[in-house]
Amino acid sequence: MDAQHEQPGRHPGHPASGSERDQSRTQRPDRRQDLHVPAPAVVPRRGPGRPAEPFAHLHDAEEAVGAADRDGGLGGEAGRQERGRPLDRDQQRRIPDHRLPGDRLEDRQGQGGPDRHVARPARLGALVRLAAAGRVVQVPGGGVQRHRRLPRIRLFQARGVPLSATLSAMKSRIVLSVSLAVVAALLPTQFAGAERAALPGHDDTLRTSPDGFRYYVDPAPELSGPEQADRVARPVAAAAPLNQTFRLHSLASSPRKLYLDFNGYTIPSGGDWSGAAAGPVSGFNLEGSASTFTAAELTRIQEIWRIVAEKYAPFNLDVTTQDPGTAGLQRASASDNAFGVRMIVTSDPRPRSQGCGGCAGQAYLGVFDDPNANHIRHAWVYASATSGIGVATANVIAHEAGHTFGLHHDGKSGLIGGTDYYGGHENWIPIMGLSTNGVALAQFSRGEYANATNTEDDLAIIAAHGAPYRADDYPNTPGTASTLPTDSVYRRTGIIRSAGDVDVFKVNRACTGTLTATARPIGLGGALDIDLKVYGAAANLLGSNNPPSSQHLNSAGDAVPDGVGATVTVSGAAAGAYYVRVDGVGNGTPPANGYTDYGSVGQYTVTISGCPASRPTAAGIGTASSGKRGGAKNAIARWKAPARTGGSPITGYKVIAYQVNAKGKIVKTRVSGLRKPSTRSYTWALPGGRYKFRVVAYNRVGAAPYSRYSRIVLSR
Repeated sequence: MDAQHEQPGRHPGHPASGSERDQSRTQRPDRRQDLHVPAPAVVPRRGPGRPAEPFAHLHDAEEAVGAADRDGGLGGEAGRQERGRPLDRDQQRRIPDHRLPGDRLEDRQGQGGPDRHVARPARLGALVRLAAAGRVVQVPGGGVQRHRRLPRIRLFQARGVPLSATLSAMKSRIVLSVSLAVVAALLPTQFAGAERAALPGHDDTLRTSPDGFRYYVDPAPELSGPEQADRVARPVAAAAPLNQTFRLHSLASSPRKLYLDFNGYTIPSGGDWSGAAAGPVSGFNLEGSASTFTAAELTRIQEIWRIVAEKYAPFNLDVTTQDPGTAGLQRASASDNAFGVRMIVTSDPRPRSQGCGGCAGQAYLGVFDDPNANHIRHAWVYASATSGIGVATANVIAHEAGHTFGLHHDGKSGLIGGTDYYGGHENWIPIMGLSTNGVALAQFSRGEYANATNTEDDLAIIAAHGAPYRADDYPNTPGTASTLPTDSVYRRTGIIRSAGDVDVFKVNRACTGTLTATARPIGLGGALDIDLKVYGAAANLLGSNNPPSSQHLNSAGDAVPDGVGATVTVSGAAAGAYYVRVDGVGNGTPPANGYTDYGSVGQYTVTISGCPASRPTAAGIGTASSGKRGGAKNAIARWKAPARTGGSPITGYKVIAYQVNAKGKIVKTRVSGLRKPSTRSYTWALPGGRYKFRVVAYNRVGAAPYSRYSRIVLSR
């Protein structure tokens, strides 16, 4: 990854907060800014309603069925989808929150969570009518859902009285084998917690704004380990010097930007789409001051950036902490290739309280590459919901960013354990499920686990909607692998982009002895599980390693993946060619347990042992030249690379200039700095006089012998 340099400081016009902090704190730039576009209408918050009545008044169902019959079922865009007419992507996103005849919804504000919709009994008939055909088209708060066959079960009243007698009075006969999920959707919340998640496609957190766009309001994650106060001082290795924190790039050359904005934001007049009122919003803050960043905060920001960059490593997408500016984020038209989304990461309690009351994040659905969505080209991540924990905050950012690409939630169906947000199993969790720092491997998914509610292809959707796959970095087969330059230890970094991507490296060893190859993913927050193989010159398998993966909790309570790296050792390896193959794999026996190789993607470092290195042989001296008359005084030394590098690449050269008198006796010596390994000449500004040169080559082991002297030339 790239890291460009900038010292973070106070933005012009940012008010000071009390006395200046000590020099260990870095001033926060005031990145709060208008998008300079008209603000959409603020989505009104529905207040808490009274509890729904128990399942009663079943005669209302007859009226509902009659109304549904008169309406001819579903109308509008929902009807077209039900009748098999495909909708384009924009129509799907703009489908309003349809409700059946007789529907009345009451909102319940959950404890620190989003509104919960509770259906009134009057909608029983119409839902039963649809469920009798084995289909459910919409549910409270959901809009049009996928059509999936549902499990069927004999329906009884809560008191144990069969419904057949009551329903027989209806004008049309209704098959009483209906989906248990439909019943759960009708029950009051005391009966319909996890049961309602059995309804495929149902998600209370998906909302529709007045201008027709859909967005998610995501609940706070489950956290593992000590809370914020114990984590601030936790030592974490920074990815780059701290003065580069707001110049980090995962792929600076990409015009597609995922901007992680930790610096604060200004909500324009009229308010924000999230429900937050106009005004300044402070940035990411662990230690109480909103005006400066401490070293611990800068380090935490780098940790968060590194993990988010890992999740999106397969794509031509720059995850950055440097503001691309409004022009770099907005998309003027479908032909505009430079655009992105701002992820506002804030510890300010105001936007969270006003926007959702206690959620972890809010993001619009499918707006990343939409040129019509420039007024909502930002998402919210509330760091107070994660206590600023690095892994948890990064996972929420990756989750909310996934929504902007068009990804929905990964849940789990079932009467027991059903949920809209699947919390994972063992050491695995889907990124679009429940965010947490207590499960080590958060991966994108296509629902390859038991009772998954969502089988959409996350990676393909991201690639199709604004962030195509990046170019393959290494060949996939021994036949196409190029030989790495000779070295005592070969080191390369790479990216596994998909389940079908493998990387193959070729080395030529001139010695006999043990060959060791090791491949490691990034560690904390990684998504890649590695299988490593070593082949001989004839593509014969010499060794393979794919340990079972697991996890452990570090002292901070973060789950760290184990068994995701691999090492292969080949004893007595003869001189010759060898191939090392890196692949992303799954674990266990999915869907019952473990995970497939689908989401096992991301960055790795591979090291391969070469032959023991020695110092290089001497460089060959070339023909020196005198400087040109009339210009600045100088002379030119030239040389050739050593015949043998000693089994380790040349790291540079030094040039020695010897000033001599008329008799050729050395009177003064000068030594240059280390020149680049590719350099073969050096024009040296020297005082006027007579000079001769020698050159010394260097590798990782040390210095080569001096070259021979050049001829004597003049500095003039």
